[in-house]
Amino acid sequence: MNSKKAKFIAFIFFVAISIGGSRFYGSKTPNTFTLLNHQGEISYEIKGESTFNTLEDTYINLSSGATVKTSEDSFAHLYIDSKTIITLDENTEVQVIVEDRWIELKIEEGKIWNRILEGDNGKEYIVSYQDFRFNTNEAIFSVDTTSASNNIIIKDNQIEISQFDKDKIVFKSILKDNRALTLEKDLKEPIIIPKEIEKSLWYRRNNYIDGSILNSIDRINSKNFTEEFSIIFENVDTYLGI
Repeated sequence: MNSKKAKFIAFIFFVAISIGGSRFYGSKTPNTFTLLNHQGEISYEIKGESTFNTLEDTYINLSSGATVKTSEDSFAHLYIDSKTIITLDENTEVQVIVEDRWIELKIEEGKIWNRILEGDNGKEYIVSYQDFRFNTNEAIFSVDTTSASNNIIIKDNQIEISQFDKDKIVFKSILKDNRALTLEKDLKEPIIIPKEIEKSLWYRRNNYIDGSILNSIDRINSKNFTEEFSIIFENVDTYLGI
């Protein structure tokens, strides 16, 4: 078995646990999250330490406050709770904070795809970057700090966007689904997601994962989830043509 296939199997295992397996395998410790290496070199820094450690295994459970970093040509996933699955693109660095009432990802740089699949867990989900803050309790959206335009993509539902000047909110708005917004000092009206973004590998890969997970949740049980997710993720590269 090659390393790529092994990582897909680990991906299958952890998604299965996060979606429906906690009563069979035991619940994750509160205020922790799971980091899974999908591809390439991934590193992490424990809160209070000053050194990044390379992820030697396929996955690791980390406590709230840890920082995760992906390198060039790498790809990782964060499993924060049963309905919160985040994908990190290459050259991305984020701090992950998991509290009883909220979850926050503080982006230093890079690109993340946020899947907040159901808003029934009583938690607020927040992404912050520089002077901007994005919060929701149910949405699928991307934050890209590497692009000169269309940094925020809302695929499903909606998020609230706030812009700060120090501690003062100077702008607040709701961004709805199928919209894109460029982060700049004077925010302009959002636009329909451009076709070139929908054709990008980043969008297509995550769109595939979104649909596959959502379409499988209702039929997955303790006996068939391994088979279901094996079909989904072993075919992802074929679907993408890479």
